[in-house]
Amino acid sequence: MWSVRDAWILLAIASTRDGDLQSVIARADYINVDIPACDELRRIVGRLIAAGLVAEGPRGLVVRVSAFDLIKQSRGKDGIRMVPRRLQARLTDQVPFPEGAPDWDLAPADWQRAYDDYRQAFR
Repeated sequence: MWSVRDAWILLAIASTRDGDLQSVIARADYINVDIPACDELRRIVGRLIAAGLVAEGPRGLVVRVSAFDLIKQSRGKDGIRMVPRRLQARLTDQVPFPEGAPDWDLAPADWQRAYDDYRQAFR
């Protein structure tokens, strides 16, 4: 079953310019005031890829048109922080959950580097 955290990461990927890992972490933090752990990101992105909502592009993660349509339908006047809950409902209603999807291939060292680069901006 799709979770709010799945929707949160999908929204974070969609709101980046080029889908690079550092930008995804930054947007996730902005949207939910939380940073996904490496293992969580591997699981969620793996599900999003398996469901056909996200793909890997030459510079990072790319959101498919069908996912943008779901996000657009989930927007409201109450700000970005409420979008993941509405987006989760749309995912549950409209996108089959990919049971047993393989994890996204993300090395812990790559996640750590992206996280450190993001945090460096605040020093």
